[in-house]
Amino acid sequence: MTPLSYSIAIATRNRLDALKLSIPLMLNQSRPPSQLIVVDSSDNHEPVKELVQSLTDKTPLDTIVYHSPKGLTRQRNKALEYVTHPIVFFPDDDSIWFNNTA
Repeated sequence: MTPLSYSIAIATRNRLDALKLSIPLMLNQSRPPSQLIVVDSSDNHEPVKELVQSLTDKTPLDTIVYHSPKGLTRQRNKALEYVTHPIVFFPDDDSIWFNNTA
């Protein structure tokens, strides 16, 4: 674990287009995350899983994509079960992170 390493936990539901925009911005921070957790309650989970995998395939990022029943609180609590870093951000799935946000 590196100093000030952090996890990003995103709860999402049927918002693939938002994730296509937001996740690359989160991954391109001046201090990139060490872990990305996406807890998805979409009606069709496969496109979300495939998108996250395609965006993180060539990164050293610890990535978890989990399908859960809907409910923001439930999804965020599920993400907390997987957090492995001392800092965790819970951005909305449509958050726009500029380069130095984290």
